Amino acid sequence: MKGAYYIMMGRIVEAIQRARPFVIVPSSRQCITVLRFLYKGGYIRGYEKIDEKSLRINFKFLKGKPFINSLGLCTTPSRILSASYEVLRKGTDSSCIYVISTKEGLCYLSELLHRHRSIKSSQQKLGGIMLFWFRV
Repeated sequence: MKGAYYIMMGRIVEAIQRARPFVIVPSSRQCITVLRFLYKGGYIRGYEKIDEKSLRINFKFLKGKPFINSLGLCTTPSRILSASYEVLRKGTDSSCIYVISTKEGLCYLSELLHRHRSIKSSQQKLGGIMLFWFRV
């Protein structure tokens, strides 16, 4: 259910802009995977399943302002932005934190680039689908 993911991201953007403490979003496996990833990274306070179809996301605040300042999608339903390692290494904004989906799972772009510095062969360097970016 990819639609739930895009609905969730839209509601998160709106909640961040309005400095809401929480938002209710539809539930799907992809949504839970992204939220677990953001929670482990310390970017949201938490999330909880309300019922089978809904999740509540609790945002983290710092001095009365949302911890995440802005968020945007790189990939949309009509445009999937996949990039090789070389493209990822060269062409991204350093003020943003990018979340990439690779065959090994979700990771931050900085983590992916750091991991690849020790790999000599360009064949082993993973690219992925750029899901979204955010600023803190």
